Amino acid sequence: MDFPAIHRLSQHIQDVPRHFLSITEKELLSKSQPDKWSKMEILGHLIDSARYNLMRFTEISFLPKPLRIQPYHQDELVSIQQYQQASPDNLILYWQMLNQQIYVLLKSYPPEAASWPILLPNGEEKDFFFLADDYVVHLEHHLKQILGERA
Repeated sequence: MDFPAIHRLSQHIQDVPRHFLSITEKELLSKSQPDKWSKMEILGHLIDSARYNLMRFTEISFLPKPLRIQPYHQDELVSIQQYQQASPDNLILYWQMLNQQIYVLLKSYPPEAASWPILLPNGEEKDFFFLADDYVVHLEHHLKQILGERA
């Protein structure tokens, strides 16, 4: 399966680690408000998103369709995973490896996979292309929060 967002994903896999690791520890851990995520926690959220979406992207190939997309508990996952206390090197490597696997998987699907049906939590039916594209758009939204102009 080939689509514009997959090329952007490939570029992010290459560029983001260098930019992320150039950010000072103080900036990575800083929070604008106590109830907001730090840049480390935002990257942790992107790891959780990658984990869940890798499972979705895999399961759509063999589960009955439409694939029912289940939401996940974002705030609780960021908290329990303790991303704020993690090593920046380890986090970015984990993020990079997950996204590389997503890239490989998405590239391996035939063009007709784009039209595989999915069912969103709100009951709306979309296709696999929407899910894959939405993943990259969501990723880019949060990369801008972490990297600013470097994204």
